[in-house]
Amino acid sequence: MARLSLNGHSYSISHTLQPEGPHTTREDDYSFQETYVITALLQGGGSCFVEGNRHDLEPGDLVLLRPQELRCYRYRAGGVHERMSIYLRPAFLSYLWERGYEISLLKPFRDHPPGVGNVIRLENCQRARAMEILLEIRTLMQSADPLREAQIHLLLLQLLMLLYRAVQSTQTDSAPYNDPAIRRVCEYIQQNLGETLSHEHIRANCHVSRYQLSEVFPKSTGMTLTEYILQKRLIKVAELVRNGAGIERAAGDAGFHNYSHFYKEFVKHKGTSPRKYFKK
Repeated sequence: MARLSLNGHSYSISHTLQPEGPHTTREDDYSFQETYVITALLQGGGSCFVEGNRHDLEPGDLVLLRPQELRCYRYRAGGVHERMSIYLRPAFLSYLWERGYEISLLKPFRDHPPGVGNVIRLENCQRARAMEILLEIRTLMQSADPLREAQIHLLLLQLLMLLYRAVQSTQTDSAPYNDPAIRRVCEYIQQNLGETLSHEHIRANCHVSRYQLSEVFPKSTGMTLTEYILQKRLIKVAELVRNGAGIERAAGDAGFHNYSHFYKEFVKHKGTSPRKYFKK
């Protein structure tokens, strides 16, 4: 696997070329931050799972993700898989806000319920232009040009404008496949993170079977029910801390009623203590 990364002041970009499959990827850390993500599939095929919805992907598709949206990608066996992920950090969002662009240019991310409308399948001309922008970014990532970051910043603005115009036009995104029962479970979990969320409790309140939770849920979300609840709670802690809550209070409100359990899980997933992580 070949991987190329670039960390700018207001964005991060990763480019991955993987010749073998099938394989699964997850991007948990960016769910912890106020970060918007654009992932483009340049070559290959597979599926993207977002909040209980499965979207089939083809080359040229763009996956748009807001903070707190859990996602997982599965790529098919055979051929080459090439993708690029762009992470728009708070500094980039502040730039948009200061110039009055935020409402418009973030519209493609925000104008849909969680897990719906995440995959944009552009029309031919728009798709060709988006690919040009992405390939130019890929070239600049390997450049030593001192103006590289400024050039990429401008290209990202062009990409956001293209996406804004696309969602204003008659083009449609790819239709997701979902199981209504699994969507019901995901919504229930999101609304009740601070409450008891045992398998038995969820079965009783969402009217689903053991089979649906143990077999169908992982196929629909890319993770087990236990993993999903844990990730959602960790993300909720990060959201509460960003909004000014203390770490212990945030952990309790997110459903970690035993702080030592929260601390253990946080260190396991983030590799550092909560206090060190949130001081970054």
